[in-house]
Amino acid sequence: MNTRCRICKRKNDPESMLLCDGCNRGHHTYCLKPKLKSIPEGDWYCKECKPKKRVMSPKKKTRRVFSHTEEEEEEEEEEKEEEEDTQDETLEEENKDSEEEQSDEEEEENAHDDEDNEEDKPDGDVCSFLACYW
Repeated sequence: MNTRCRICKRKNDPESMLLCDGCNRGHHTYCLKPKLKSIPEGDWYCKECKPKKRVMSPKKKTRRVFSHTEEEEEEEEEEKEEEEDTQDETLEEENKDSEEEQSDEEEEENAHDDEDNEEDKPDGDVCSFLACYW
């Protein structure tokens, strides 16, 4: 091989010489940065011939606008209705429980009132006696 290393300009050590598949120029594996330990398989390109990676600019932050379809709106309405139904059911159950508690309390109060009223009432004879004097 009669090729000079493009970096060190020497013709020595042809076993470590890499030929660029683009420009066909030689490069020693130890002259490259970073150094290569072995000759890679397949095509190899030098820095000048290596296809340039296209640098992509960061994506612009844009606001996303979501459009609702009729189906999505219907689903949302159904979900709201279901939530309202479950809330109504729990409120009804709570109201029933509170009404039962109130009626129990009222019955107890009424029972106590009846007992009090019976104690306050004078006997029939006393009433008739007092009625005469009034």
